[in-house]
Amino acid sequence: MAKLRRPYIVNGIQIWLTGESEQEIADKYADLKYHMVSGVSPPKQKHNFAKFANNNWKYIIQTVSASTANGYREYLDRKLIPFFGKMDIEDITWRDVQTFYDENRDKAHSTVHKWKVVLSRILQIAVGDGHIASDPTKDKRLTHSKKKSVRPVPPHEDYLRLLRDITTLREPHERLYMAIIGYTGLRKGEALALRWTDIDFDNKEINVRKSIDVNSSNKKRPATIKAPKTKSGVRTVPLVDALRDILIKEQHPYEFVVTDLDRKEPIHIEARFNTMWKRIKGQINLGPYTSHSYRHAMCTTLLSNGVDIKTTQMIIGHSQPSTTLNIYAHSVPNNIKEAGYLFNEKMSNCKVPCKTKRPATA
Repeated sequence: MAKLRRPYIVNGIQIWLTGESEQEIADKYADLKYHMVSGVSPPKQKHNFAKFANNNWKYIIQTVSASTANGYREYLDRKLIPFFGKMDIEDITWRDVQTFYDENRDKAHSTVHKWKVVLSRILQIAVGDGHIASDPTKDKRLTHSKKKSVRPVPPHEDYLRLLRDITTLREPHERLYMAIIGYTGLRKGEALALRWTDIDFDNKEINVRKSIDVNSSNKKRPATIKAPKTKSGVRTVPLVDALRDILIKEQHPYEFVVTDLDRKEPIHIEARFNTMWKRIKGQINLGPYTSHSYRHAMCTTLLSNGVDIKTTQMIIGHSQPSTTLNIYAHSVPNNIKEAGYLFNEKMSNCKVPCKTKRPATA
């Protein structure tokens, strides 16, 4: 239930009082009038950050999905309470927020921004309750990390080795998961949410319609299946023969493709995914690469083999073609030099083959 907020006129000035009920608001007004008549100013009550955040948790998450709420809870427990937990809401200044940013300057901008969103929601509730005049996270003097998270992209040789090693994995759900991310470029959540009904074997297509965010999920707070974040996430990707063969061989009667057959359950909890990923890494050499790294490898392979940017963008599910091109630029740094040699050969006026030689490639 949302908090109530009512206006009152005190000494010709309009003030707002908030509370869980009309009675609570009336009691606050009565206290205010009493102290005005008696001439005694009541001591200003302060509110501990951790207690205030927990007491107002339902308001902090009331406009977000269940999976986002799980993420907010993790940010609060792991980052915000350890830093701000012993402070009172009324004492937190922009300088405290800046110190928090400074202590996390090694983190990516997007990561710090997620923590800021939760912190700001808490402080905005405090503003609405009249405990503080403004939200210190909105102060224009604040600066935080501009560092961007960069995922390593496996070179083509490592990518091919991964595809060859898939069949050596022991468990069916391990083979199915790695085959899907390796041959389709699906995001982790898209691969885990894939159903057998999404696969059109006759037309050799996979229809991506749902995703699941298992981060911060557990048995008490399970992840929820929902539509991809953007319209471009809903798409159709080609079902290549190598993947089709694996899917047909590993097909089982359960709804979700990536299902632990021993448990007879899909991999929809963070701990189970982490266990699966750890076991996969123990069987084949994944190096520093994550699931998302192989998505980028798929993108690079498509572009390197002549697939146009728009088609690649649609298959990968990027909202902007610039995202697709940026991955390619970071993955193939030698392409600029290679283009120079090709241009030199094309535009040379020499009647004999140009003597400029390209350096040997590894």
